[in-house]
Amino acid sequence: MVTPVEAYQHPTVLKIIKNADKCLPNIYFTKEELISKERDLRFLDSLPHLLEVQKKGDYERWYGEMKDMSLVPLNRCVVRGNKNYFKDENKPFLKVLNVQSIVNLDFIAHTKVQGKTIGFNYVFVPMNPSFYPRGESMISFLHALTALSQATPESRIYLSCFHGKHRSSLLSAVHQFLLEYARFPEEACKNAAGDNDPAFIQAVELANEGILTYNMPKSYKDFYADFTKAVCKEKSGEFLDQLL
Repeated sequence: MVTPVEAYQHPTVLKIIKNADKCLPNIYFTKEELISKERDLRFLDSLPHLLEVQKKGDYERWYGEMKDMSLVPLNRCVVRGNKNYFKDENKPFLKVLNVQSIVNLDFIAHTKVQGKTIGFNYVFVPMNPSFYPRGESMISFLHALTALSQATPESRIYLSCFHGKHRSSLLSAVHQFLLEYARFPEEACKNAAGDNDPAFIQAVELANEGILTYNMPKSYKDFYADFTKAVCKEKSGEFLDQLL
């Protein structure tokens, strides 16, 4: 365990904050939008500035190929979903979105994806689906955070776990919080992990949507609250190092 010395932000956290302008705006949705069976088409149709699709006819074409993907754009740099990116018919759609890297947080998904990520940078960072990240899960968390720090609108990240509900929800909330913190630190810290934190609310809604598996684990909620508190105290480096 690293002994805390001087308060400091983790360098990867600082990089995301520094590059926030490239990725903003954050995109948030209502619970009704998140559970809609046609949410993918509506998201694409309403976010041409994010997806950089030039012709509306493309929306229909690509939707037909990815209708089972449950894709959710988070901001200009990151989109998230689930294991359905394995399907060959979905690869062209990801390319249209300027996705160059796939970050997979799930081991079961990894066993099924071998040979199916050709053409993408593939980052495999398996996290425990329910435990507070420590040790190996913390290493995976930092690797995923590093990948997110390199995301740009020209080289987007596709963030995925098995169902696209828990691990990807935690990472998406962290990324969106850091973008908000970069612009309005006082407001972001005031709302962090509470009822007025849009990143946290959306992550919980996505994790709890549908009947698959379980809702957002309390351990993940606790980690997000602890992480955001550490960032606001400029002690994210100490916090993350102690969990390794």
